[in-house]
Amino acid sequence: METDAVAVEVTPATTGHDLVLTAEVAVGPGQRAWLPLTATLALADTLRTVARVPAEVLWPDAVTLPRAMCGGAGTVQQVAVAGVDGTTVTARLTLTGSALDLPPDRTSVWAEGGRADGAQVAAGYAAALGVRLAQLADGDPDLAADYRARCVTFGRLVEVAGREGWVSALADDGSLLATVDGALLPVPQQALAR
Repeated sequence: METDAVAVEVTPATTGHDLVLTAEVAVGPGQRAWLPLTATLALADTLRTVARVPAEVLWPDAVTLPRAMCGGAGTVQQVAVAGVDGTTVTARLTLTGSALDLPPDRTSVWAEGGRADGAQVAAGYAAALGVRLAQLADGDPDLAADYRARCVTFGRLVEVAGREGWVSALADDGSLLATVDGALLPVPQQALAR
């Protein structure tokens, strides 16, 4: 399904090695649960196309590069006006810094050989977020398919209700489902902590 992008203005800020990208967006109440996943997928899209690094998503809202965590996106909901939620999307990305500068579980775009140009990343994120928000608004099934394709959490073995199963699907609310004995069951958050 081809979707026209939503215009999004992203405000960049730099703090230490990190680039923080903030955008005010509006989503309908039924789309709220998918917003963090949508914003995170847009960040991974940006890193792949602009920074030229092989970014993946770790459910629900983190971005990883081959060796470690690199960033993520979150949302803060504000007051709803006329049935539409005003929400602040904030993406934080470790743009610069070497292995000596960063915690052992983190990496940076620069350390992975990517283009660490904050202005280009901010512009790319605005465009990618606009495309992904349009997909969200239109109920485009490609959004879920693309998230699933980028998410490294799928295929992971988890324990659900005392039985083991494989993370295999997303529920309509963006939560994870595991296949356990042939049935799809919700994955509790604590099952992913181990």
